[in-house]
Amino acid sequence: MSELKNQLELEAEALANRQDIQEISGNDLMKIGNVLNEKRKMLRLDLQSLEWQTGVSRSTLKRMFKDPSQVKFVSIVRVAEALGIRLCFVK
Repeated sequence: MSELKNQLELEAEALANRQDIQEISGNDLMKIGNVLNEKRKMLRLDLQSLEWQTGVSRSTLKRMFKDPSQVKFVSIVRVAEALGIRLCFVK
């Protein structure tokens, strides 16, 4: 078990050293919504297109971008995957 933990810590450290990684602390959940929305805009995806791709309603997408704590975690994961964003949580 400790071997797996060590491996995960090494992978997390390697990811943290990448240039395209953005670290967001648990106290700053609002940044997740901003990152997702900025990526959506960069990809020129409107809300309707993202809704079709993810199955997440437009009203939920709007709430997610404003305050991610107001939506289900699975919705955040679906949107992140559709936008090509990998989420990594480290305790």
